[in-house]
Amino acid sequence: MVAVGCNDGSVALYSLVFSTVHGLYQDRYAYRDLMSDVIIQHLVTEQKVRIKCRDHVRKIAVYKKRLAVQLPDKVLIYDLKGEEDNDMHYKKRDTIPKALDCNLLVVTADHVLLCLERKLQLLNFKGDKEREWVLDAVIRYIKVVGGPPRREGLMVGLKNGQVLKIFVDNPFPIPVVNHERAIRCLDLSCSRRRLAIVDEAANVVVYDMQTQERLFEDVNANSVAWNSLLEGQLCYTGKDQLSIKTGDFPTHREKLPGFVVGVRGSKVFCLHFLAMNTVNVPQSAAMYRYLEKKQFVDAYKVATMGVTDTDWHTLAIQALMAMELEVAVKSFIRVRDIRYIDLITRIKQSRKLPGHDDQVFLGEALALRGLFGEAGKVYSKCSRPDLAIKMFSDLKRWEDARTYAQQAPGVDIKDLTREQAQWALENGEWKTAASIFATSEEYGKAIDVMGQHGLVEELIDVVRRLDKEQSAYLAKCASIFRDNGYAQYAKETYIKMGNRGALMEVYVEAEKWEEAFQLLEQEPGMADKVYLPYARWLAMNDRFEEAQQAFRQAGQAEQAVRMLESLASQAVATSSFKDASYFHWLLAQESLKLYPASEDPHNAAKGLALYQKYSDAAEVYFAYGMIYSYITQPFTSYHTEAIFNAARFLLSAVNKEAPLGVSKAFLLWALAQVSSSLACYKVGRKALEQLAALRVPPAWQDKVDLACIQIRGKPMADSEEVVGAESMFSSQRSFINFDILPLVEFELHEDVTDEEAADLLSTSDKRRPGGGG
Repeated sequence: MVAVGCNDGSVALYSLVFSTVHGLYQDRYAYRDLMSDVIIQHLVTEQKVRIKCRDHVRKIAVYKKRLAVQLPDKVLIYDLKGEEDNDMHYKKRDTIPKALDCNLLVVTADHVLLCLERKLQLLNFKGDKEREWVLDAVIRYIKVVGGPPRREGLMVGLKNGQVLKIFVDNPFPIPVVNHERAIRCLDLSCSRRRLAIVDEAANVVVYDMQTQERLFEDVNANSVAWNSLLEGQLCYTGKDQLSIKTGDFPTHREKLPGFVVGVRGSKVFCLHFLAMNTVNVPQSAAMYRYLEKKQFVDAYKVATMGVTDTDWHTLAIQALMAMELEVAVKSFIRVRDIRYIDLITRIKQSRKLPGHDDQVFLGEALALRGLFGEAGKVYSKCSRPDLAIKMFSDLKRWEDARTYAQQAPGVDIKDLTREQAQWALENGEWKTAASIFATSEEYGKAIDVMGQHGLVEELIDVVRRLDKEQSAYLAKCASIFRDNGYAQYAKETYIKMGNRGALMEVYVEAEKWEEAFQLLEQEPGMADKVYLPYARWLAMNDRFEEAQQAFRQAGQAEQAVRMLESLASQAVATSSFKDASYFHWLLAQESLKLYPASEDPHNAAKGLALYQKYSDAAEVYFAYGMIYSYITQPFTSYHTEAIFNAARFLLSAVNKEAPLGVSKAFLLWALAQVSSSLACYKVGRKALEQLAALRVPPAWQDKVDLACIQIRGKPMADSEEVVGAESMFSSQRSFINFDILPLVEFELHEDVTDEEAADLLSTSDKRRPGGGG
């Protein structure tokens, strides 16, 4: 838009409209950009290249490798550098240094043609005029239709409706068609046998070039183009609609704005305003119309223009069914279906042999398509039921295979059944194979297959089918059940066999102790098979006291001791000192039971020594549990006096060597801490002095040093309330708070026996008030 202000005070607004300057030949399209540049676009690859002319571009023409650009004072001729079809590198070849006036510009291999009204001039690339044609009417449309260099042909449409053919080396135009209206657009088919024109009344008409007969007419068209790769396919546009006419079939229409300027295969080149768009139009509709008429060769030609893989497969299948092998094999190669390609190859080879029958291969083709019922019927019609039997056997459709086997003479059904079982084995159909073996009473093979592949549900059905006398098969089944963890099925099998010993093993393996003990009541001689596994199971489930009893019942008391020793050791390793104390106490009790006093005195002494060892360890770990909790936990439920007494007890108990897991540093530090709060400074000072001789954790060092300094300011004495009773009574302590028990120890005179001492104590007890009744 341009706004202009005038002297009279008026303002005018002008709209500038520039005509489209462009040229097209096949898949190369050139157009003007920014008034002085030329852009060449490859319509297939979408590549673009810009040529800067630095002057006003007036006309553009394209032909094969040539490009002509008209400027105000000259015409530039460009040529492609490379020989490749997709090359887009242009170089300037010649310059015609003349200002030429023309309506249309056309370029050929070695010439430039100028159109001015009725005149058509031929110039070489030097600018010399070689030939001139003066026609009967104004030229409306020119199209170069190819030809050898310097002998190219042109189709020229005139305003009077005449269409002429002109060769650049021939001074005489050749009349082709006389149309009743002015020509707007025209195109020639790839075989040069048909001419399509669009007149100024928007009618599209197709003429036969030899007979001038009208082959097709339609209305509402503004441009037309033949498919350059497919003879007989015409595309034209009008009223924002693309129409595709293929052969004698009805016209296919799609919505598409713009002008169609070229068609190559499935690609339609459409000019919409100043943009050239490439639209992919599937050729499926045309292909299917050819298929309806069984014109497979034409359908293949259409398909090569661009259809989907599904369309290719449909074409290949229908061609094969019609035994059009060449079309079929080419189509199957497109979709890379090796199966059908192999089939067609075998058909071709078989046709060279005597006795060939296409129907046999037709049946195979139907089978490949999945139409097995139809394939079977075809095989039956051509007297080849064996092929039908083989086909259905491969498909595991055994009932259909048996149907054809019954109709075929000389075929044994049992052989088919065995073949079915063998095929099932080879293809991993274990369940099917086992079922067939079982049905045919081949129980050994059935059990082997079921056992190898874990088919226990099918195997129990075999067990229920077997007789009790077939013990070998039953035992094999029971073993498989046990190996796969199906105790209930193994139980059922052993009950059927009457094998109680194996049944007991099944109960034990399945940890069904209630059933095991019920069976043990009937068979007491199998106690060793029950109690020992039961004891181990109890130990695994933390039922240690019951496990001890079970070990003793199994006559394996040593295993009970080893179990408790392992538990005690693990408790100490995990600092679970209360548990360690408990397990040592159990060990002490077990030692007395393991070595009773009624037996050998030597063993009794050994048992008493072990009892004392484990009992002392139980006391130490019980007390140390309090100390460990006091040191490591932020809060404790124990009284200060209990910690004080437990620490003094432990120090006296571990004077020489501390048991595994007991830290003397923990004992001394706990004693030193609680001594100050109980005013037992003498005990605290002694504890700190002994602690100084030990290695303490680095985190304690500052606290220990500070406690040593603080204790020196305290008197060298202990509270009588806390430690006074130790001088009066024995060293026996209560394991509730580790206080000294008010007990007095005395020794009997050597002349007094133990029985007399017991009588004296009893007499003394009766004399006391309230004693003895």
